[in-house]
Amino acid sequence: MKAGTLRIISLLTLAAIWELAGRNGNAHLLPPLSKVITVWLELLVSGQLFQAIAVSFQALAIGFFISVLFGVPLGFGLSAARLTDMLSAAAGLGVVPSESARICGTSSRSRAARKRRDVAPVLSQRTL
Repeated sequence: MKAGTLRIISLLTLAAIWELAGRNGNAHLLPPLSKVITVWLELLVSGQLFQAIAVSFQALAIGFFISVLFGVPLGFGLSAARLTDMLSAAAGLGVVPSESARICGTSSRSRAARKRRDVAPVLSQRTL
């Protein structure tokens, strides 16, 4: 079977499943594909489709701008102040993994500490 034929069959199967699910389920949650196409064409002909797309894009852009405005400085601040361990412990979600990593010696800090302990005797023997 050719790849193009398989793609067409896949799309037609998806469309049939969508149509059946929309007709047999809650039409407010998943409207039938035929209804979506009909309304989409009506909005396209009336010119309201582009207005609706512009409103959606405006909401997307505003949300992205707000998230960048607050998220980027917060990310820089957290990485610079090294508050991530304190915040994860305060949230209660990271307490067990971070504590178990420290106890088991798998955290990056404990690995660095082990390297320093392993290297220190070697350095002191070389100076003798």
